[in-house]
Amino acid sequence: MPNIGKSVLVDTFKGINNVLPDDKSVDGYLKELVNLDIDKNNNLFKRKGFVLRDSSSFHSLWSNENKTRMFAVRDGDLVEIKADSSYTTLVPSIGDSRVTYDEVDNIVYYTSRFKSGKITNSVAGNWGIAVPNVIPSLLEANGSMVKGSYQVTTTFETLDGRESGSLLAAVISVSDFSSIVVSNLPVSTDPEIAYVNIYVTLENGDNFNRIAKLPNGTTSYTISSVNFSDRPLETFNLSPAPNGSIVKWAHGRLYVSQDNILWWSEPYQYDHFDLRKNYYYFEEEITAICPTPDGLWVSADKIYYVAGKDPSSARLSEKEVAKVVLGSDVKFSGAYIFIENTPLGYKWFVTTNKGIFVLFNDGVILNISERNVSMPEAKSGASAFIQEDGINRYVSLLKEKQKSNNTAIGDMVTSTIIRNGITIE
Repeated sequence: MPNIGKSVLVDTFKGINNVLPDDKSVDGYLKELVNLDIDKNNNLFKRKGFVLRDSSSFHSLWSNENKTRMFAVRDGDLVEIKADSSYTTLVPSIGDSRVTYDEVDNIVYYTSRFKSGKITNSVAGNWGIAVPNVIPSLLEANGSMVKGSYQVTTTFETLDGRESGSLLAAVISVSDFSSIVVSNLPVSTDPEIAYVNIYVTLENGDNFNRIAKLPNGTTSYTISSVNFSDRPLETFNLSPAPNGSIVKWAHGRLYVSQDNILWWSEPYQYDHFDLRKNYYYFEEEITAICPTPDGLWVSADKIYYVAGKDPSSARLSEKEVAKVVLGSDVKFSGAYIFIENTPLGYKWFVTTNKGIFVLFNDGVILNISERNVSMPEAKSGASAFIQEDGINRYVSLLKEKQKSNNTAIGDMVTSTIIRNGITIE
């Protein structure tokens, strides 16, 4: 039996200190706190319990910032959860891979390693339009075109005017007084696609202009002249969003992480990504993307800050030799943590292998737990910022890398908490 020492009356509690050895203690701190909260006046309160609403298997739970929409994967299906806990299935059989979300202009974009899409007015659809995957066949015929080399490419277009990218072009050289017979036009099986567009260059040129807008399913068309009166091609070399593990909006672009690559969309064109050049490459898998008013935090092998709103010209710098636990990042109002001489604006809580950090604007980073709390090493987690009963909580549930060992050898510190004459165990 351990030798229980004398009783010490403690009327307020500052929190947890599990950094010191078990035979040491600090006045006002606890070694362990289970199902209790500490308010801003250092008083202890019992944590509220919970009620089981659905015994199904859930993962990837998310709600938007104003708490008006909630999504999750329930028994392998992507669902929208209503306020009364009922749900609507949006994407059946999306799988067990982790799904992340972000909302832009009332449209929710989601991605996982195997599936990406967007949700508009509670209807799931494609995120971007698949690029035509065939090269049209070209044949010279009689006409009025001048001698030269011509390039021809195609795009798909929806009824509401959204257009795909274009990655493949065919080339033909013709003589004077010719035309170009275009066959093997791509046909889309996507029900959203209404048209196939044909673009062609001037003789010996590089800039594409639309020459025809045809119903989807058309297989051939003859270009007899290239006196352009239609629009130029603005989506050449652009692709739909890649599948990934994280999606975040920042400064007019959507960012998607895919393993150790961070892609970004064209500005305010969230359906279009230039996968040839618009990306950052990191040494390890990306585990967090945290936008700020003037930049972007990224966690991979280390924690980095991207200073600037345009990623093609922004400055990337290393800020901390630590790794954020996947799923532990939470955005919150900067008013809840005010520290002199630190930037204003919203901030982020993150849990790392070196403790809990606050990420500020302008690349300022602060570890707020290292003095008193030792965190378990974890690969993934789920976090939330909860405001209730006058208490602000950053709650981080961690999936530890290996089973923790809760056995300790040495002296013990035991406590009985009495508040208002009531014993709290």
